[in-house]
Amino acid sequence: MYRKGTYDDCRQIYNLICDMESTELDYDKFSEIYKNQLNSESYYSLVRCAGDEVIGVINLRFERQLHQLRKDTHRFYLREGMHNFHYKFSLNLTGNDSAENAIGK
Repeated sequence: MYRKGTYDDCRQIYNLICDMESTELDYDKFSEIYKNQLNSESYYSLVRCAGDEVIGVINLRFERQLHQLRKDTHRFYLREGMHNFHYKFSLNLTGNDSAENAIGK
């Protein structure tokens, strides 16, 4: 089962990472970083469980302002005839140059 990670998972995640890295990390520093990530809108912790045991973890980091940082890339897409629909560039390969957003474009 997958679920959102919580601070209660910290010790098990710490143990998984120490095992994976073959080293013992500073638990206090680790738990502080993990707590900050849980409280941040830029991170999402997804854990894989077998019963009550955490057997895997993925921490995702979101770049909310990425589209604003890639202005040169976006200018390239526009110059090549692609259309920007909600931060998504697309190009219709069928020859129809419609600027409307639709599934498959």
